[in-house]
Amino acid sequence: MATQITATNPNAMREQIKKQLDALQRKKRRRRKIFVLLLAAVIVWLVMTYVVGLVFVSGNSMYPTLSDGDLALILRLYKTPQAGDIVFFRPGEGEAPVFKRVIATGGQTVDINFRRGTVLVDGEQLDEPYISTGTKQKYDVEFPLEVPPGQMFVLGDNREISLDSRHSSVGMPDDSALMGKVIFLFRMGVK
Repeated sequence: MATQITATNPNAMREQIKKQLDALQRKKRRRRKIFVLLLAAVIVWLVMTYVVGLVFVSGNSMYPTLSDGDLALILRLYKTPQAGDIVFFRPGEGEAPVFKRVIATGGQTVDINFRRGTVLVDGEQLDEPYISTGTKQKYDVEFPLEVPPGQMFVLGDNREISLDSRHSSVGMPDDSALMGKVIFLFRMGVK
């Protein structure tokens, strides 16, 4: 509701009009700021829901690369795993998502020499500077094996304790199980 101009003096009228215009401009600026803030909040929500996400690392199966309590920024749009990527995926229906490193993808052959602690992909030994001990822990999967199309072979960097594709309970996850790829790490965990 507009304020009535009651002054009869032209200068007083101009002053009243100026005050009313200033008040309207302040109100308009305030509304614009609120709109911009709401729009920014919606954009941040959309980006965090569909593009990237923040996930706390639980456990030490990826130590020393990821530690329990670290905070990982993941790219959710990532759907094509590549060897060397650290991925976040759900190993099975109803299971908690985990972080693992992609070692091989569909069509590649993986072999592990458990005596020497080495991993071979398509006959080539991997250079794995990110692990502190060799791959000597054997579970119930037999090697060599070929990764089926649309699946990935994953290992934790802490090969002594990691439950990964060497074990049939994890197996070789489908690419569709991917929830994202680690693109940045905030070191917050205890070493």
